Amino acid sequence: MPQLAFAPTLEREEEVFEMLGGKKHLGLTDNSQLKLMAIVRAGLPYQSVVSVGDKLELTDEAISTAIAISRRTLIRRKTEGKLSSDESDRLLRLARVASMAIETLGNAGKASHWLKQPNRALGNQTPLSMMDNDIGVRQVESVLDHIEYGLPA
Repeated sequence: MPQLAFAPTLEREEEVFEMLGGKKHLGLTDNSQLKLMAIVRAGLPYQSVVSVGDKLELTDEAISTAIAISRRTLIRRKTEGKLSSDESDRLLRLARVASMAIETLGNAGKASHWLKQPNRALGNQTPLSMMDNDIGVRQVESVLDHIEYGLPA
């Protein structure tokens, strides 16, 4: 039987690292998980929001909903230059799930489309709208696992 909620692959870790801005915006020389954890705790740079939005073709409104902050706060974070620790953690979670969707569905365009469409297995909510808390994220990951392994949702 396949193991669900598949473990992060090296490729997926690299995809998440690049989606958050990679070496250019994170200031890391590699994608060390421990170093990334320290940056998330200190607050990801606002440029990571831009990078995720560009990769997934998301509006500021869609990102603010997915990481559970108001648009006004998102604008304030742009001025401040970085997110809070909690906001950074939610953005990292979004990048991780998006990376999983890219791996499962084949490319960023398909993943972006899938994240924005209502999904029957998620009670007709969009996967993106469920990114604001861990329970929702786990449900989205479960649907992606089912797609990956060809199991009924």
